[in-house]
Amino acid sequence: MVEPLPLGLRRAEATDMPWLAQEIMDGSWPEPITQLPWPEWVGSDRHFVYLLEQERLLGILAISPSEPLELERTAIELLVWCMRPDMRNRQLGRKLLVHGISGARRLGGDDLICWVQTSLAAPEVALSQSGFKPLMERHHFSQGPSRSERGWVLDISAYF
Repeated sequence: MVEPLPLGLRRAEATDMPWLAQEIMDGSWPEPITQLPWPEWVGSDRHFVYLLEQERLLGILAISPSEPLELERTAIELLVWCMRPDMRNRQLGRKLLVHGISGARRLGGDDLICWVQTSLAAPEVALSQSGFKPLMERHHFSQGPSRSERGWVLDISAYF
């Protein structure tokens, strides 16, 4: 019996871009994930991109500094937190989020913010189970049909 490769969880580097681009475009990921500026984010000091891998990409998370919600607090936005569909419900997304929180703290964050379309229930359940609280809503009217998003916030000031 062949042993599976160990699970890897690490920050993406610029040298990962050819592999990452190929993995993201393999048809397993939702279309919004394929449209994001991955080369810009991976090559930036302001963005942290974490990869969960085991021969192939299983999950990806991206964070970046954001506008603060309160004076004297630093906010970090959770831009992407996504698992490959066949890898969901295995607690691997939680491992990925813990690395994201660690990165957010390294960026000096006190609050981790995640915006989710209000029409999507599954991400809201995952955020709630991870300790995020819904605090705000915003509405987009510019491109195509309007959509509403709920802002979820996690106080990470006491982490690590």
